Amino acid sequence: DEARTHLEHAVIVAGQYDHPLTGVALLEQGRLSLAAGDSRTAAQMLLEASYSGFYYEDLDVICEALRLGLVNHVASGATDIYSPLEAAAAWGQANRVGHLTATLRLGGAEILARAGQLQQAAAIADDMGRKIGDMKNGLPGVDLLFLQALVHLGQGQYGPGGETLEKALAAQATASVRNFQIARASGLYDAGDISPRIATDLFKSMLGDPPPTDWSQRPLDTLAVMSTPHDDAYDRWFLAALDRKDVPQAVEISERAKRHRFLSTLPLGGRLLALRAILEAPDSELPTEAALERQQLLANFPTYRELSAAAAQLYQQLRDGPVVAQGGAEGQALSDQLAAWSQNASARENLVLAMALSPVPSATVFPPLRTTAELQKALAPGEALIIFHEAGGNLFGFLLSKTDAHVWQLANDKQVERTVTDVLKALGNFGPNREMAAVDLKDNKWPDVAGKAYEAVFADARLDLAKTTSLVIVPDSWLWYLPFDALMPAGTKTPGVLADRFPIHYGPTAALAVGDTRPFRRPKHTGIVAVDTSADALKPLTDAVEGPLLLAPPLPQPGYLLVPLLDALVVMDNVELDRSGGYAWSPLPKSRGKGADSLAAWMGLPYEGPERVVLAGFPSAAESGLKTSRREKGSGGMAGSELFQTTCALMASGARTVLLTRWRTGGQTNLELVREFVQEMPNGSAADAWRRSVALGRELPLDASQEPRLKKLDDTAEAPKASHPFFWAGYMLLDTGTNPAPASENVADAKTPVTEKPAEKPAAATNKTSPTVVPPVPLQAAPGKVKPSSP
Repeated sequence: DEARTHLEHAVIVAGQYDHPLTGVALLEQGRLSLAAGDSRTAAQMLLEASYSGFYYEDLDVICEALRLGLVNHVASGATDIYSPLEAAAAWGQANRVGHLTATLRLGGAEILARAGQLQQAAAIADDMGRKIGDMKNGLPGVDLLFLQALVHLGQGQYGPGGETLEKALAAQATASVRNFQIARASGLYDAGDISPRIATDLFKSMLGDPPPTDWSQRPLDTLAVMSTPHDDAYDRWFLAALDRKDVPQAVEISERAKRHRFLSTLPLGGRLLALRAILEAPDSELPTEAALERQQLLANFPTYRELSAAAAQLYQQLRDGPVVAQGGAEGQALSDQLAAWSQNASARENLVLAMALSPVPSATVFPPLRTTAELQKALAPGEALIIFHEAGGNLFGFLLSKTDAHVWQLANDKQVERTVTDVLKALGNFGPNREMAAVDLKDNKWPDVAGKAYEAVFADARLDLAKTTSLVIVPDSWLWYLPFDALMPAGTKTPGVLADRFPIHYGPTAALAVGDTRPFRRPKHTGIVAVDTSADALKPLTDAVEGPLLLAPPLPQPGYLLVPLLDALVVMDNVELDRSGGYAWSPLPKSRGKGADSLAAWMGLPYEGPERVVLAGFPSAAESGLKTSRREKGSGGMAGSELFQTTCALMASGARTVLLTRWRTGGQTNLELVREFVQEMPNGSAADAWRRSVALGRELPLDASQEPRLKKLDDTAEAPKASHPFFWAGYMLLDTGTNPAPASENVADAKTPVTEKPAEKPAAATNKTSPTVVPPVPLQAAPGKVKPSSP
């Protein structure tokens, strides 16, 4: 307001005369109105600024006023051509102001492309491609790439369109003023030119979620900024908050940093994921801002409402049927339904992509953000939440209880790595195929190493074990590989490992680890992948779950069409992880047909997958003593990224409980631990179920003939028990903190159109059915899912 007052006084001199800087004053008033969302005033000021610039022959003012005028025109929701465009572009052409002509013509063509007038937009793109010359290396070149991408995608050419869009985003990321400002702020902070107080305010304004004005006025630049990793800037923001001893703010920044770390690995910086959640999540799960955005999106894209209603009907038909094709007339009918569902999902994905590139706002729904006070309020009495965060080569820990918050600093990154490596090797993790001998199981060195590790991690944590009833841990960096459950606190009256004292569970972020009050849907179908396990050995597991489906390769339908129909998924086979990073692998076996067998596809439409997932053969770098992770970090990756990204992706796909392994053991003990866990889960919290499973599993005798990681024992030797942490401490339980309500109180499993709230359906039958084996039956060809680019 103060700036506007000064600018209003600066427009004229002597109360009546324009002057050479009148255009500048009007331009800045237009810019302020544009930032405030006052499109009518912005349009007036910017147009008058262009007149003044023309009168005083100020090309900078003319070009900037007309460019911002075009931005304001689009942001206001107008679908017609900006009125000064033709005359101004012609003037620019006649006066050799090529930059102005290119900017206006490409902007006008972008409006045509969004309005579906693709032929006219393509003609302008072709013409400008021939005339752009050296401007292809500047902002007009970026605008041309974006226009070409819009035209290709509008014409259904998703391959060329996705490639061109990637080029446009990469070029815009380099040219982005916001990216420059973020880097500049980091440099100023490093040089000591700005104080921690100023730095926290500055980074908050630049690294916070994009406001609606960013989406309406700068959609391409906003996408480019979201897609650019800003880990170093988040580190500085975090360290500045710690320097000010602002613990609550530091906790919230660590949450934002982890969220950005995940979203920046997704197409369009997580914009597609956000839009799917806004459009498909139940009304009760959406914040008010997102609910209003849903209304705007459906008003702008009414076809999506019809497709969503059709998808809800197909979902109910599929859920009530056999889920997987088994041949015959019934199998053909199911194949037809799946083909229709696939086509529907593809059509909706195309609309979501169009929304993502349009100037409409979208709140980031996942991962959720909570303030430190909200996290503390969600904790139960006696529950401790420990959040670890790496910044600037050091690891920090936060201990939150219902009434207190404490921060401490661990040793530097390299020392923590050595500590974790020592624990892993003491437990027998020298390689994924190493077999444990009887002498290894009797080795008493590991408790000493586990005790030293506890001291190294928690020495300054102020964690009162006697008053703690449950523990929630958010790992980071090397601590993703540390088996906290097997650590040995020293100097306490009660000896033993942490797992003996209280339930423990983990989360990729704090908001994904506590406070989830949503009831689970009624379990109806549980997918089981256990190709390498005999039917007899598997029977106790299939008897322990609702609606077991044995998923044998090749699957008759793509994984992304199967997982939304499952309430739980148990994968006993070894997972083939893509070590190059990303989400191009799948926990499910390969299916017939092309594509869509990836974790990336699980995060797409149809919306959501199983709420409970077990990956009993997940291979993290822990099983090789961190050798693999060192190579990955040396090439620019981050320690623990395979565990962090996998758990985030599974939870983005609807999972609320995930049990996976840091190292694989296989065998009968592995099967028994999982069986006991899935059997007990409906009766209470996942952490309680897993604690009970571990307690029982540690008493099991080991049979070398059924344990692939155990060397053959002497015939006269007594069979050891599975009490050694090698056989139980490698599991990691991630959970959102839900304590399931009784079955009669659980919500229905129906998916509803985006215009309606979920309606209850009759209770599912409680008797368990015998497992259905999925044979390799071919599925009717269906269109593949459309993605603008691979993650």
